[in-house]
Amino acid sequence: MKALLKRLREPLQGASSEAAEEQQPGQPVAAGTPSLSRRRLAVVIVVGSVCLLAVIYWLFDSTPGASSTSADRQARFEVAARPVTKQLQLTGTLAPQEEQTVTAPFEGLVLEKHVSLGQRVSAGEVLARINTRDVEIRLREAKAALIKAEQQLEKLKDWANSLEANRARRTLAQSQRRLDNLSRRVEQSQQLLEIGIIAEGEYQSELQQLEDQRMDVASAEEALASTLKQGDATEQEVAALELENAEIRANRLRETVAEAVIRAPIDGIVVAAKTSDGGAGGSGGDLGFTVGDQVSEGQALFSVANTEDLIVQSSIDEIDINSVELGQTATVISDSLPGITMSGRLTKIAYQARTDGRRANFPSFDIELALDTVAPDERLRLGVTVQVAMEIYRNDEAVVVPFEAIEHGSGGAVTYVVTDDGMLEQRPVQLGLSFVNGVEVRAGLQAGDVLAFTEASRDTRFPMQ
Repeated sequence: MKALLKRLREPLQGASSEAAEEQQPGQPVAAGTPSLSRRRLAVVIVVGSVCLLAVIYWLFDSTPGASSTSADRQARFEVAARPVTKQLQLTGTLAPQEEQTVTAPFEGLVLEKHVSLGQRVSAGEVLARINTRDVEIRLREAKAALIKAEQQLEKLKDWANSLEANRARRTLAQSQRRLDNLSRRVEQSQQLLEIGIIAEGEYQSELQQLEDQRMDVASAEEALASTLKQGDATEQEVAALELENAEIRANRLRETVAEAVIRAPIDGIVVAAKTSDGGAGGSGGDLGFTVGDQVSEGQALFSVANTEDLIVQSSIDEIDINSVELGQTATVISDSLPGITMSGRLTKIAYQARTDGRRANFPSFDIELALDTVAPDERLRLGVTVQVAMEIYRNDEAVVVPFEAIEHGSGGAVTYVVTDDGMLEQRPVQLGLSFVNGVEVRAGLQAGDVLAFTEASRDTRFPMQ
C-alpha cells in the first residue's frame, strides 16, 4: 500500500515542477490558456486520488482483528505443544527421622564413659555408668516406708481387735462400773437421809458425783466410737492407696538403680543432645560430660540417631505454602554429596508460621521430607545442607511462547497471528505461568499457529505472572 501511494505521488510532483517552469518571471500567462487548465485539472485529480487512497489505507490498517503484514514484525514463532514443569527450589538440612535422647536417670557421679561423638552403637550396648550411692539410700528409705504401709493396712483390717480399740473398750467399762457403784451408793444415802442418819449435804454431794460419772461414761462411749472409726472402710482404702504409692516409689528406685548402667536405646550414631535453646550440648568435638562429673537427674547426656531413615528439614515462605501438599515428591541433592541424588516425599507441614523473629517480615513454615531408603554411604552426614526441588506444576501439552510475542491490548494480553493470506490477526490470549524461555498461553492459541512479533516489543509485553 505504501509503495502504491509513492507511485501516485510521483505524477503530482512532476506536474508541480512543470507548472513552476512554465510560469517564469517576466512571462505573463494569458487567462484561459488551454494547457494550463489541463495541468490544473490533472493536479486536482491526482491530489484527490491520493487523499482518497490515504483515507482508505487508514481505515483498512486500523480495522481491529486484522492488518496487512508489517515489515516491522519480522520475527516468527510457530506454536507447538510441549511438556513443561515448574519446580520450587528450597534449601534444607539432612536429619535423622528417629533420634532418641539419653538422660541421666538420677543425680550422681559418672563412674565410666565408653562413648564419644560420631560413634556407631548398637541397641543395648553399655555406654556409661553412674554411681548409685545416693539413690540406694533413697531406695532403702522407700523400702522402710513400704513395710510400714503394709503393717498399717493389716492393722486396719483387724482394727476392731487392735490395741487402741481394746483400750477404749476398757476405759468405757471402768467408767460404767464406777457409774453403777455410785448409783447404788446414792440409793442407800437416800434411804439413810429419810431416817435421819446422814445430812442433806452429804446426800447432795453423792448426787453430784453420780452426775459427773455419767458424763465420764458418755465421753468413754464417744472415744470408743471414734477409735473404731479409725479402722472403717474409708481408712482402709486410704491405707491401701498409701501402700500402693510406697510400692511404686520402691519399684521406681529399683529401676533407677538398674539404670545406673546407661545403654544405647537404638542402633545408630551418637550425636550431641540438643539443649533447650535448640543447640548442641557437646563442645570441643566431644560430649558435655566425662568421668568424675556430677550429673543431675534428667540431664541430657547425648542422643542416638538412626541414620537408616533420613529426613530433610526445611521451610517454605508464605507465598509458596499453598502450592505444596502432603505426599508431594521431591528430589534432593547436595554439593557436599557429589554423585548422590535422593528422592523423598513431603510428610510434615507446620500449621503455624515460625515465630523466632529471624524473618519477621517474611513468615515461613517448617516442613519435613522423608527420604526414600538410600544405600549406606559414609558421606551421608547429619546436618549437611541440601537442595530440594519440588515439582509444583506440570502440563504435558503446554503452549509456551516468547515474552516478546505478548503485548498489551485494550482487553488484556494479545498476540499477532499470521493468517493464511499473510495478514496479521490480533488475537486475545489467556496467560498462565511464566518460565525462563517464555510465558504459558492457556487459551487463545493452538499448535500450528505462527506468531509475528519484533524484538522491540519486549518493552511492551504482558507482565509475568
